[in-house]
Amino acid sequence: MTGQWLNGKFKSAPLETGTHFLQDHVVLTSQASYHEDGAEHGLRIQLREDNPEATWRVTVTAVTPPAAEQAVCVSLECFDNGITVLRPARPALVEQLVQALHPRDGLARLTLNAQAVTVDGVEALVDILCDPDRRLPVVVAARPLQPDPVWSQRLKTMMTKCAGDASLYLLEDAAAVDAFRRTIGAHHGVRPGSVRTFLREVDPAWPADGPRHRLLSGARISTQTDSVYTLVAREVQRHARGAELPEALRTLVFPDVQQRKQDERRAAQTAARTQVQAVPALALEKELAALKDEVSVLTQLLTEGDRDLSEARRDAALAERTVQLLRENLRTTSKQFEEEMEAHLLTLEDVERAQAEARILRSRLHGQGRHDETVVLEPTQAQPASFEELVSGATSWSTSC
Repeated sequence: MTGQWLNGKFKSAPLETGTHFLQDHVVLTSQASYHEDGAEHGLRIQLREDNPEATWRVTVTAVTPPAAEQAVCVSLECFDNGITVLRPARPALVEQLVQALHPRDGLARLTLNAQAVTVDGVEALVDILCDPDRRLPVVVAARPLQPDPVWSQRLKTMMTKCAGDASLYLLEDAAAVDAFRRTIGAHHGVRPGSVRTFLREVDPAWPADGPRHRLLSGARISTQTDSVYTLVAREVQRHARGAELPEALRTLVFPDVQQRKQDERRAAQTAARTQVQAVPALALEKELAALKDEVSVLTQLLTEGDRDLSEARRDAALAERTVQLLRENLRTTSKQFEEEMEAHLLTLEDVERAQAEARILRSRLHGQGRHDETVVLEPTQAQPASFEELVSGATSWSTSC
């Protein structure tokens, strides 16, 4: 599949191990790892395009562990040269791989289009949402009660952009929507026309977990002037990029290609010199011919060495930019963590202050003999955990008024 993708871009692209210069500004590097028995264990293909506006690098890594399922990872890096504002898009190769490989994420199956869910499939869907081995988000949509061409087209666009980064499901009818709400609970349910993105570690028994899984209403999806539906794919892709890679990919190691090429050059250089030393008694013309052959070989080796050195410098420069970006992301994440921690501490102080005040008030009421007023007979209504609870609470309030 990767070969087809490369051939579609460059008509012909070699996949054998090594560095291949497809064009003046396009470099293809292929690496392979092998088991002790000689069988191929892993493959990494990296395509780098050095364009005036930016350097683009797509890396495809695949591994076949001895006692586990195959794993494939596709990454895109864009190194802006500061000329134009770029908006990197996911490589089309991702969708091609999803279609060809039929990958899985725990219990979930990754597809290009949403998988239809009827009443009979609701329990299996809830099992997928609660699967502890799931790494990627799950997008669950509920078909609206009435046909809506705008909603259908936008859902298709949304699902296509989420393919490979999330598992996709569509509750087919109102019966499936009701069954899903009954099974998972109102706090994690969906309404007809809405789309919900479920992150990892869904806990249906905990109402406060509901708001963590973003819910987009059908009205916003169908409104022509509202483009908030495009944020679903961005959020899914962001979480997918942050997901930890399978262990087989994290621990995959490839041989040092540069060291192998240096060893090959040394061997070729030694062979050329040996050939000259073996003909001291030959005629001068033959000796000169041998020397020319040696010079030709050494010149070729020098050219390859210069090119490899230039590639090494380029890779080192890109690696330094990657490190700088990671450091910046780390600083941003650390700052956000500190701000959230400060907000939590302030909230905790407010809670402790309120508890202290409540104890003082209860003590005063006891001192006045008003013991019954210190007991809370009914629990205080909690903060609404879903839009449905908010609407229900507003309705009850307006009725009682």
